[in-house]
Amino acid sequence: MLKYFALSISLLLFGLTFSQVTVSISDKTTGNPLYGVKVYASNGMKALSDFEGKITLNIQTFPTNLVFNLLEYRTDTLTIKGAGVYSFGMSLNEKTEETVVVSANKRAQKNRRDSNFVGSHKTKTN
Repeated sequence: MLKYFALSISLLLFGLTFSQVTVSISDKTTGNPLYGVKVYASNGMKALSDFEGKITLNIQTFPTNLVFNLLEYRTDTLTIKGAGVYSFGMSLNEKTEETVVVSANKRAQKNRRDSNFVGSHKTKTN
């Protein structure tokens, strides 16, 4: 009985070890690792890349699709057909290369009537 228990535990650990998928995510142009990439697996698992651009998932069923998402980069998909180590390069999204600056002020603006007024103004007289 103890032999079967030990055998089943070792097979379970063996199966979990070999279902591990590691992906190194980098910028396709520069080759630099990308930090903070959100990765969504088709089986519902999620991961966030570390400072080295790596994620590790324990996937039980293959093939599995991984969707990679990072601000200013094109969202892309990688199909994983088996356990192992993968590399994935992300491309910049051409539409987001332009920088837009938006600013706001907490103070209320006063309605001023001074000589710096530009435009037209009509005063009603009785």
